[in-house]
Amino acid sequence: MAKRSITTRPGAMEPPTHFTHTPISRAFSQLAGALGCYVEAERDIEHSSWADPALEDWSTDEEEARLDVLEGMADVLELQIERPSDQPLRLTALLGRAMLESTRPDDFIQLHGLFDRHADCFRCPGDDPVSLRIDRMLVTARAHLDAVAALSGDGASGPTDPELPPMHG
Repeated sequence: MAKRSITTRPGAMEPPTHFTHTPISRAFSQLAGALGCYVEAERDIEHSSWADPALEDWSTDEEEARLDVLEGMADVLELQIERPSDQPLRLTALLGRAMLESTRPDDFIQLHGLFDRHADCFRCPGDDPVSLRIDRMLVTARAHLDAVAALSGDGASGPTDPELPPMHG
């Protein structure tokens, strides 16, 4: 007769009692900070005039911030998913990258709309500490991406001035 042995560690099937980072959640947390810096750089340009002497510096800052965001998104996408809550983080980074790399305003708008059309893919349901923390991270990143969309109007970045036609990619 075979002996019965338990192979699952005690507590493994219960929801976590505290939040711990996975490599993806850690990279995504850094990405959210980079997105915030990018939004601020976009706002600097949005509120400037083409004749402003600081515009060149702000444009450089904006491009550096954009590259930091794209690098952060690439970092998230390179990492392996370790738990189900990593999936919406990865999907948000993937969609955000597609938005920022889009060259046509219509593509940007269509991609941005996917957040609403497939909202369940970009949320982390649950009431355990991991789900709640991941969902807050997703909400923050979404707010930053919404701000980028609102600032650029159509996905194209660049200075605006009433005397100049809007820049479209």
